[in-house]
Amino acid sequence: MPKQKRGRTDSGIGKDEYNAVSEMPSRSPPQGGRSNFGGVMVNGGGNSNNNSKNSSGRRTVSAKHPLSLKGEYLKNLAGLNNTFVQYCSSNSNSSDFVEAAKDYLSYARDLRATYRDSGLTSILTFGSGDCGQLAHGIDEDDEMIVSKPRKVMTLAHSSVRTVSAGGLHNVACTNSGDVYTWGCNDDGSVGRGGEEFMPQIVPDIKGICGAAGDCQTIVVDGKGTVYMWGTYKDKEGKTFRDATNPGGLRGKNVKPEITSVPTSEGKLVELKCGASFNVGRTENGGVWTWGLGECGELGRKANDMKVGGEYDLEGILRTQITPKAPLFASVSSKRFVRKIGAGAYHLLVITVEGSSGGGVLWTCGLNNYGQLGLGDINPRHELTCVEVLTGERVEDADGGMHHSVCLTSDGKVFSFGRGDSGQLGVKEECEVGYCEESPVKV
Repeated sequence: MPKQKRGRTDSGIGKDEYNAVSEMPSRSPPQGGRSNFGGVMVNGGGNSNNNSKNSSGRRTVSAKHPLSLKGEYLKNLAGLNNTFVQYCSSNSNSSDFVEAAKDYLSYARDLRATYRDSGLTSILTFGSGDCGQLAHGIDEDDEMIVSKPRKVMTLAHSSVRTVSAGGLHNVACTNSGDVYTWGCNDDGSVGRGGEEFMPQIVPDIKGICGAAGDCQTIVVDGKGTVYMWGTYKDKEGKTFRDATNPGGLRGKNVKPEITSVPTSEGKLVELKCGASFNVGRTENGGVWTWGLGECGELGRKANDMKVGGEYDLEGILRTQITPKAPLFASVSSKRFVRKIGAGAYHLLVITVEGSSGGGVLWTCGLNNYGQLGLGDINPRHELTCVEVLTGERVEDADGGMHHSVCLTSDGKVFSFGRGDSGQLGVKEECEVGYCEESPVKV
């Protein structure tokens, strides 16, 4: 097994694709961001800690943060119940009540899934695992090429809450808060020492949710503290990481470092990663994005990486690495983010608009195969509504390299984007380059 396992430097996207991304005008962010019901939960409080900053401006981890998942669950559930009672007391329209009740059940299920569910009993992996990402070993061919789902025995007795697959590595969080990683660690993606090819605990942190990108890993704990390790790679394969000053941007984190995320919308409760960017959803319906956003995947205009042939580190820090709210193409004072998703270079966000109760899908980023579902192949630097699905009550959505899939409240599945390898699930045989620029029912 060669020491250097990553043979690619551009994360699967060509330089021409990056250069083809057009300029988009900037727009002021929407004011507010809450729906009439469900958008006001109890704020989990501040995120104070005694961790110190090192010379690069990144926070270092000095101690574990004990979790109180039951307390967090009860506090947020009480806030949800109080909001629902207030809404019902002030609204006598029966049709509105039905939609509000559906929202209540949806939010209650999300809370339980985040804080209280017993977790998965098993993790199954399959596919190609020559970098140890399947967690079955690397000594025999049948350990690295697995054609059918196989249980990861090293986690057989762990109650796993969340699991996420990255480029060549994975991260899983258990109900007890342990964070396991395994796979390729060339870029610090595993975030620990020891055997990288089998699941082992990342020391000194606890987590309720984690996400893996191409080379980066992010985890949030029960107090809302966000940790990042690994690296973001630009189109030239150069490495960047979370930092609070330009001098700390270059390189990689080989162990967890704290990322400063705004708390104005409450704590983060859901995380997703694209190839080299991250998105987090808060308990109060807010959303933050950060990382590298050269294709519009951050949902806001980002400065060019280079000025005069040199990296503009200050601009990269200010417009890309620093967590900020994405911009919506249309402004609303009553918008609540219910779910988030991420493709390699595109972002998906599901919102509740006003008192309608229906889930509305918004997308932005690279769109060379129609993966944004907007009926064309033009990139977007702002979250843009997928109008075709506005009446479908979208409940969940996620993305792949160049395609997207979404699920509606009545069980319908729509896919869009590249489909020449069968990833859309809508055609038996697909010609090379086949794509759907608008959502198609599976």
